[in-house]
Amino acid sequence: MATFLEKLQIFEKDQVKAITASFGTKPKAVKADVQKLRGWIEANKEVKASTEIRAKLFAIIERYHRAHVSLATLHAPLKALLEDLLRLDHHFLDDDGLSKVTGWLSSLQESEDVEIVSHISRWSIEMVDESKGLVSLVNTENPDMWKEDYRLPHEYIIQLGKIKYDVERGVSIIVEIDDDTNVVQSVEKQG
Repeated sequence: MATFLEKLQIFEKDQVKAITASFGTKPKAVKADVQKLRGWIEANKEVKASTEIRAKLFAIIERYHRAHVSLATLHAPLKALLEDLLRLDHHFLDDDGLSKVTGWLSSLQESEDVEIVSHISRWSIEMVDESKGLVSLVNTENPDMWKEDYRLPHEYIIQLGKIKYDVERGVSIIVEIDDDTNVVQSVEKQG
């Protein structure tokens, strides 16, 4: 049976793939991973947390904290994970880690108090220029609206060959963009 540290190492590799190469990965899968991590932490709360376990766990949590900015579905699970860690006090985190987690949790709670109204628009990828790393998008609600020479975030650019392959075969690829910030929220195959 794998030790808690070994599980964390495997989990971290899978997490990096899920967050950074997320084309084809649904945000719900990342959310489910956070829930799984919460379960592991609860199940291993009696394990003596070595410095290596603390460092690995903190790196994983920090990556989720950075990802929640662009994956809105991570807000609630991340908040619950941070609350779990604070409840366990110094078991899995040192003073520095606890301080950062407390700050992150405070920011999450403050953002809940502010009503944020944003509009997410949906765009279909119509053409891919792999050599330039650009796509042409058409709005799914208004086909007269186009975004030409649109550059997707890096995590999708590395998947541009696969996206082009799918588009050329008639697969619908939908890009969700926050109209206020122009930040890509997701890129997913439809159907």
